Amino acid sequence: MEMVTGVGLEERWRDALLLEGETDLIESSVRELTEYFGISRVDALEACVTALGESKREWEAEPRETPHDIEAFYRTTRSYLFEHLWWHATDPGECAANVALLDYARGIGAYEYLDFGSGAGSNAILFARHGLKVTLADISPTLLAFARWRLQRRGLHAEFIDLNHQPLPPNRFAFVTAVDVLEHLCDPAAELEKISQTLVPGGVFAFNFRAGHDPERPMHILPSGAPIFQAVRDCGLRTLAPRDATAKELRRREFYCAKRVAHSRVRRWGYRALDNVRQTVSLPWAWGQTIFFR
Repeated sequence: MEMVTGVGLEERWRDALLLEGETDLIESSVRELTEYFGISRVDALEACVTALGESKREWEAEPRETPHDIEAFYRTTRSYLFEHLWWHATDPGECAANVALLDYARGIGAYEYLDFGSGAGSNAILFARHGLKVTLADISPTLLAFARWRLQRRGLHAEFIDLNHQPLPPNRFAFVTAVDVLEHLCDPAAELEKISQTLVPGGVFAFNFRAGHDPERPMHILPSGAPIFQAVRDCGLRTLAPRDATAKELRRREFYCAKRVAHSRVRRWGYRALDNVRQTVSLPWAWGQTIFFR
């Protein structure tokens, strides 16, 4: 299995996303936006540079107190599309984690891949370029339409699931990712249950999250990682200890990989007991992972 860290991952990220004839990922991304929206290069660049602030303005323009209020933001926002593409183009160092995810999927022999919360479709492009059968799932029709166009623009095939109208298929995927998604969810436990069921037995779910308040990104509504780890266990996923170079690279980048398994009643009891302890004392998550997750 190919595994490169650092700059090597960044180069592979850029190479996967570049349009034919382009050598600079920023210019390539701006070209995509000008073609898709029919706007000038200047307007596309301005929309990218101001996208983070515009996303915050859109979020704060309406009440975000109910699941309907929160989901309405993702169904209607356009600035979020520009923000995602700009981030993917200007921060290859951070986005290179997606290449490590690809290496992990190939290392476990995965073929069918689901990107849950697929956004602008960059991961779908990366995985499809390397021969995986790709499915994208998102709540945003705007992002799904743009992602569909991006893959078609490159001659790549993928399936698309609009989570407003379509459920995730059961027992389908060997590898599922949720990259910078869980902090946006109203009910992470409910979505994690769906993800667990869409995995084949033994399939792997790779995820990260950005918990806590972010003044620039008020749409990050996850207060801590505790409910994520509890929900992962409750829905029949076992977090895997990083054993090879790829898994260690992902953990270094604060990604977790969890396999779909059948938990025994004793193990479930142990997990719940540990959760109860954590609610009363400051016990590091790594301590519990050492005991239960290996």
